[in-house]
Amino acid sequence: MKKMFFLFAAFVFTIQLQAQIAVVNYMKVKPGGEDAFIASERTWKKLHQQRVNEGKMLSWALYYVHGSGTTSPFSYVTVDLYPDMKAALAGITTEEFKKIFGDKYTDVMAKTTAARELAYSEMYNWVMGFSGKEPDKFLIVSYMNILDNEQYYKMEKVAYQPMHKVASEMGNLNSWSVWSRPFWNNTSFEAATVNGFTSVDQMTKNSYSDEIYQKATAGLKPDQLTEFVSLVNKTSEIREMIRTQLWETVEVTTPKK
Repeated sequence: MKKMFFLFAAFVFTIQLQAQIAVVNYMKVKPGGEDAFIASERTWKKLHQQRVNEGKMLSWALYYVHGSGTTSPFSYVTVDLYPDMKAALAGITTEEFKKIFGDKYTDVMAKTTAARELAYSEMYNWVMGFSGKEPDKFLIVSYMNILDNEQYYKMEKVAYQPMHKVASEMGNLNSWSVWSRPFWNNTSFEAATVNGFTSVDQMTKNSYSDEIYQKATAGLKPDQLTEFVSLVNKTSEIREMIRTQLWETVEVTTPKK
């Protein structure tokens, strides 16, 4: 068992070095300050778009967290997506700031500080998934503990990824991905899955129906089907769902041409 744990740790470490990295910034905005905050983030979007155009990052997005209130630790999140850890750690240079904002740099920083409080930031690394055919309007973000390290990513890849792909082909889902955490500032969860949707209507259609199950398992050999069913049936033994949030897209950069 100890040997298996070290093999898993080596696998995850390799992913962390090579996979896409998402830097998620959790923002606390005071009641009544939403307009000023969004205006500030739209100003910053100009810099993020320039960095996307130059290939220094893959994308930037601003999301509103539904269900957040005055006692919530955060109400908005921004997600900076990078091709790898090196790009994520490079940071924004003074020259980049000046190129976009010029002499207004100090004013931009002052308005940003006044508009929101950065609760905390976290890094996530991409493990598996697929992009949507259209931009996501809504994301269902699920945080979970991994109860069985050996089986968790295998379960997502062998069982749930095929079902999500079928759901996408049926128009019930736009995108799906699994993310792990290279660095932890708390131990409340170990991984996250993200389901993307283009509309509320699409989101309400998403479910693990018999049709999706039948299409996902079509053509599997007996031993593959047995493994598929076993992994699905043991989901609660493999991972523990901690919480689920609904994020709505407010702003997003345009992909590099």
